[in-house]
Amino acid sequence: MTDLFKTLKRINTDSIKWAMAKEETNSEDTLTFSVADSDYETAPEIKNALKDRVEHGAFGYARADKTYYEVVKDWMLRRYGVETDTTTIIPIPKVLTALSILIQTLTEKNSDIVIQTPVYHAFRHVIEDNERVIVDNPLIKDTSTNRYIMDLGHLEETFKNGTKMLVFCSPHNPVGRVWTYHEIRDLVKLCKAYGVFLISDEIHSDIIMNDKSFTSAARFYELYDSIVVLNAPSKTFNIAGLQSGNMIIQGDALRTKIKKALKSIHMSMPNILSMKALKAAYTECDYWVDAQNAHILNNFNTLKETLKRHFEAIEISPLEGTYLAWIDIGFSGLNSVAFQKRLAKEKYMVVAEGAKFKDGTNSHIRFNLACSESMLEEGLKRLINFINTLEFEKQS
Repeated sequence: MTDLFKTLKRINTDSIKWAMAKEETNSEDTLTFSVADSDYETAPEIKNALKDRVEHGAFGYARADKTYYEVVKDWMLRRYGVETDTTTIIPIPKVLTALSILIQTLTEKNSDIVIQTPVYHAFRHVIEDNERVIVDNPLIKDTSTNRYIMDLGHLEETFKNGTKMLVFCSPHNPVGRVWTYHEIRDLVKLCKAYGVFLISDEIHSDIIMNDKSFTSAARFYELYDSIVVLNAPSKTFNIAGLQSGNMIIQGDALRTKIKKALKSIHMSMPNILSMKALKAAYTECDYWVDAQNAHILNNFNTLKETLKRHFEAIEISPLEGTYLAWIDIGFSGLNSVAFQKRLAKEKYMVVAEGAKFKDGTNSHIRFNLACSESMLEEGLKRLINFINTLEFEKQS
């Protein structure tokens, strides 16, 4: 396991994550656990597939062939238990690009779109950039377990007020929930009752801890056909820079409408390297996904046990899916923004502050666990040292 997930130096490699961290700290000694990509090499089969394609030497116009669609179909059946037809699969460059197209095509300017906060911050940007109005449906935190649930009662009120789209994060970034079959079924029924488009961002769907089972919203197409599932190999295999993903749309009329919108902006040609990477990932790398999930769970357990050993008051939400730990640092006396700024300045370490996800308490940080064991250990040392400094200041 350790051999697959060794530290990979990414600073000065055009990585957004590491470039922003270096700019914030102004130090080559920076460690970052912020942006949601991984800091070890992708699966060797993907690297080899890309090398072979590059060696061919031609990179002209491309299209997704029959094999591409069959590979995506087989992955969804094998990994998620979802049976789908290849005609329902629409290749896309990025999940956020697809979300923008869906918003433009299915809603009007100034109309309401619901998100379930705290949630992936880019949802807000896409909605606002398209001149729509954000409606927050805050998740409910069980203070005894630090686990979050949906507030369907409040969500129904937003639907009654005329909202016609919900952007759903499944598994949930940043709180780490893997929604159950019954939770998603109830959500689908509620969307159907009010005619709300359900857009399910399932980009983290492969990163599931071993005692949980992922349920795709695609399993409920027979119940309701105004569902769009967005997925991609990008988070799983750290190939976001290749820009690869898919929309799954069962409803014929809805799919035709979205295809027409994509055609109008000439978004129909996949990236030739991303297709090669996806095929390798989805046909040769099941073992690697399983190994990565075990590695992430081990990292989470290390983080949780280490921090709880040093700080009894710290609260950490259970990690059911994603590689993102959600940590309540309210006991430190700082809000998440101040905590992150001082951590970066004093310890050359960057995490994601909860405020950017619209965490109502502004007391959480998000910590990326997709790193080597040694990088995590060094990060925890710096984090513990910093919190100890805060504790000393409170006592002085």
